[in-house]
Amino acid sequence: MAVWAAPLLFAAAGCAYRVTPPADVRHPATVYVADLGYHASLLLPAGDGGYAEFAYGQWRWFALNEDTWLDGIGAMLIPQRGALARRILVAPKNERELSSAIGSEAVLSIVVEARNAAELLSRLTQRWEQAAQTAHYNPVIGMTLVHDPSRYSALHNCNSVVTDWLRELGCRVRGGALWADFRLAD
Repeated sequence: MAVWAAPLLFAAAGCAYRVTPPADVRHPATVYVADLGYHASLLLPAGDGGYAEFAYGQWRWFALNEDTWLDGIGAMLIPQRGALARRILVAPKNERELSSAIGSEAVLSIVVEARNAAELLSRLTQRWEQAAQTAHYNPVIGMTLVHDPSRYSALHNCNSVVTDWLRELGCRVRGGALWADFRLAD
């Protein structure tokens, strides 16, 4: 797998994810994609103005901070244990406060159908809670992570999982990148 995956990774390095929000939203809810540099997370409305942030990553890198360049190569080329991270944010006043609270370089605001956001929040919360016995808090990223049943790999990584979640919210996502480069489509 390593031989054919490497060219794909380098080819995607200069591109961005182009997100087209769903059209004709009747009951709007705002979700956010957080740009954390090479990594992205998704923030879903969680009631009372708060948000639940979810992210996906490779367990040792993301939960245990085993993040040397050699660890990174191994994480991308050899499928390994995945991690689902969660953090609950109490009612941020605006996007700047939200971005600051999670330490992101930027947040992308996307309006989706409220029902879809609530369903995805429910599904991800259930998935996280099913593995709660494996919970590990990482103070470096400020999130609590659990073992995820899916394997992390170059083709199933933090950014590709966020694109899958966006598609579940009714968005169309095109393109790809090594880094968390999510933009609204023109």
